[in-house]
Amino acid sequence: MRSTTTSAKSVSPADQRDRWEAILVGAVFVVELLPGLRAKLTFASDVLLNQVVWSCIYVFAAVRIMQLWPRAKVLAPRTLLLVAFCLLMLASTMWSVAPTRTLFNAIELLGSALVGFYLVVRFSLSTFLRILLFKFAVVAAGSYAMILLAPGRGRDDWGSGPWDGVFPEKNGLGAESALALLTLLAMWPGDAKRRVYAIIGVVAYAVLLAGAKSATALSAFLGSLAVTLVILVCRSKKTPEIVRYLVLGGVVVSALAVAVFNITPSTILGMLGRSTSLTGRTDFWPYLWQAISDRPALGYGYSAFFGSDAGNQYLSTYVLEMSGGWYPWHAHDSFLQIALAGGFVAIGLFGVLLVVTLFRALRYSLSDGELATVWPLSVLMYLIFASYTESMFAMANTDPWVLFVVTTLYPIDGRRVVERVTTFIPRTQPWSRARGGVRP
Repeated sequence: MRSTTTSAKSVSPADQRDRWEAILVGAVFVVELLPGLRAKLTFASDVLLNQVVWSCIYVFAAVRIMQLWPRAKVLAPRTLLLVAFCLLMLASTMWSVAPTRTLFNAIELLGSALVGFYLVVRFSLSTFLRILLFKFAVVAAGSYAMILLAPGRGRDDWGSGPWDGVFPEKNGLGAESALALLTLLAMWPGDAKRRVYAIIGVVAYAVLLAGAKSATALSAFLGSLAVTLVILVCRSKKTPEIVRYLVLGGVVVSALAVAVFNITPSTILGMLGRSTSLTGRTDFWPYLWQAISDRPALGYGYSAFFGSDAGNQYLSTYVLEMSGGWYPWHAHDSFLQIALAGGFVAIGLFGVLLVVTLFRALRYSLSDGELATVWPLSVLMYLIFASYTESMFAMANTDPWVLFVVTTLYPIDGRRVVERVTTFIPRTQPWSRARGGVRP
């Protein structure tokens, strides 16, 4: 006689589709790394392959957004600042010193933002973080394989220098490891068995971060980790009120110390014995400031300055007399990069977007709920700290730009409304949760 009981819970077709789509997106995140890996192995830039891969991702994201439009239309009105910034970069084609390049790169910037919009509409934050952890695991495995089995490819200086793993340079591996650590913290499991795997992951990524010897990634990670820990202390119901006041005092004292003693990343690097020129970055930044001051309002067009006749004119002295022929292809500073693209108009618009995003992410991280709500603020702080020496914001076809869009939108989608601005004030009522998120 056949038993009518089942030992396992059946999976609905909708859940099965969700699972397969999450797996597909995880695979896409891995495939997106292939152009850089191919360029690393062949020692030749593969711009065409990168554009083809990302174009396929744009099309997929656009099709899925159309299919999910009842959900997408709820979130779309809250993206006006982000859309306005992207459209300004597209409009800069009209005054660009390289109009064709600006046009195509601005379209790619919009496409990259579309990918981030799709991810927020389609997946819950916890599901998206699991997808990221899958990608980080593949990157870690591939990087360790190259570092140990093919050190000539997996390390700089033909196997004797810092680690770069599957990335063309060490800062890529450092950034990936730092973001993986922040994601693991936000997804820290409560189950003891899973916690063992999480600890193994933390050790693996910490070793990669240390081996990369990327000052930018390490300093940005430590800064964002400090902010995250402060948030975790403040939001915990188990934290005594006196501890909250001590933490607030520590933050205020640290801010005053930075202001009074003029502590900058260059100062910290000097104390650690590292180059205060930030590996030559401060040598060419004055030339960029001069270029910005000559066209302060609208800049030179999105992604048009470097490699153009105008850019060559400003940087020729640096290339010939100081760098030994090395030519920078971006500003190595997000805000200088944006100022060159769209002048102070673009800086002002992006500044408003960044402040709004910071407020939403902070409000979201202080809300009751799952630990993952701290992730948008953690990653946003990492991107801000890293922007001092790398171009992280508004860079088309890059993970940092997609992650910025994601951190901008997740705190809106299903956001939790906090009754008080700060948790240092004792709470008399539980925080409420907003109704009517994008996803049911």
